[in-house]
Amino acid sequence: MSNNMAKNIYSLNSKNTDVSLSLVSAYITTTERHYYNHFNAYAAKNKPEKDNFIGIIHTVSGNGIIRTVNHVHNLNAGDLVIIKHNEIVSFESRQEEWHFYCIWFYLRGLKLECDKVTRVPELNGERERYIDIIDRLNGDSTFSVIKANALCLSLVMDYIECIGFVEKPVPYKAKLDETIKFIHDNVESPVTVEQLANRCGFCKNHFCNLFKKYTEITPKQYIINTKLKKSVFLLLNSSLSVEEIADKLSFFSQSYYISCFKKHYRITPAQFRKNKTLASFLIDEN
Repeated sequence: MSNNMAKNIYSLNSKNTDVSLSLVSAYITTTERHYYNHFNAYAAKNKPEKDNFIGIIHTVSGNGIIRTVNHVHNLNAGDLVIIKHNEIVSFESRQEEWHFYCIWFYLRGLKLECDKVTRVPELNGERERYIDIIDRLNGDSTFSVIKANALCLSLVMDYIECIGFVEKPVPYKAKLDETIKFIHDNVESPVTVEQLANRCGFCKNHFCNLFKKYTEITPKQYIINTKLKKSVFLLLNSSLSVEEIADKLSFFSQSYYISCFKKHYRITPAQFRKNKTLASFLIDEN
């Protein structure tokens, strides 16, 4: 046995923060004068994640108007606004052209303050970053799209840093954080939603509502996702069979584990283990 020591510089994600972004589209737009684009708020209306379909519009020059169901935003050079797609009424310009950058994406794990205009100077290399995102989004490979998502998330975080992001107080945050830690600490156990609700002292429905508002997914799905992430580690770093992994992580059955895995990663555990290059892309994407 080796007694060699190792020196590490490291940090741990103690809050179990899980932020993911799925890019839908990116634009560099210049409108004509008297431009008008009416929205029916239809695109995300019937989707469960409709409130997570977010747009960021950053005006470069000219003047534009964005009408939402609650506000009318008059935008000038440097103005940035974050809006929910299902709340847009119209985009308009008046006596001059309107030049702006725009990205649309689904966001999980981070709540942004919407329908508020903030002055944000044009970022260093902002146009080039949009061109890079657009080029990669137009690419044919899975890797190209994943890279576009990563670049978009980086851009969003830079915008948020300029705005000055402040986390809103979350009711029962300490109990919810403790619950999340319990799920991770007991990833190999058959944890149930009822068990978690009882630990918090809530009825099941109230607990599920609080948990989903905090994490944006249900407790059941969070438990499954945590087990799936652990299974990814085991697939790549152990010789355990798929059946043994399903049993180790307390899935109801091997077939249920495979079904959950395929739904989340779009391939089976066996395919995932066989193609480690594709596996690394899918891990980054999810």
